[in-house]
Amino acid sequence: MSDNPVSDRYHACIAPLAASSVAKAGRCVLSYGHNGAALARVRQTLTLPAALERFYEQADSMQIRWRLQQGAAIEYLDREIDIVGGEANVLPVSTCVDGIDGRRGAELLDPYGSFPEASELLDRLAPFDYCEGEFAVCLEMESGRVLDRLHFVPLDGVGEIRPLPVGVEGYLQRGFAMRFIHHWVEAAFFDSPDWTAFSKHYLAQVFGSK
Repeated sequence: MSDNPVSDRYHACIAPLAASSVAKAGRCVLSYGHNGAALARVRQTLTLPAALERFYEQADSMQIRWRLQQGAAIEYLDREIDIVGGEANVLPVSTCVDGIDGRRGAELLDPYGSFPEASELLDRLAPFDYCEGEFAVCLEMESGRVLDRLHFVPLDGVGEIRPLPVGVEGYLQRGFAMRFIHHWVEAAFFDSPDWTAFSKHYLAQVFGSK
């Protein structure tokens, strides 16, 4: 164990991939130690929840990507449609609050205009874990504060915007435990039988875990 719990959990999450015969790591990067000025700037204008502060004091940003090796000898639920892998893309604090390439709010989170009734909410959301073209888990901002309140936003415009029943710490804890496997959010927090079965089936084969 180090003095950086985020680093410990990150390495524990991806370490089995090095010896795996069925899966391999893609881009996996944990950046830390360079975030001080950006975090100080954000703190000048926004009050951050304790859990978010702790994360950004230990990490600048985090990317995890893994996928099956070609020809992996596993049992598929549906070989034709199942895409087995995992992804997390926790953004730097400055990108989280300022947006991506000048885009934020509904412009960033609803590119297809699928949620016009939620535009006011979307404009209060800041992307925390942003998996382009798939989903964003966002923090809610309110009157100079960032709340420890998360919302799931499907970036493909399919489905619905939903609040999560956990804050930043609970989200990361569950994500690391489920190796950020595709659709883990639906399995962990939205009681989806299909995605729960998907996660359990493939995590057991790739990582020997549920």
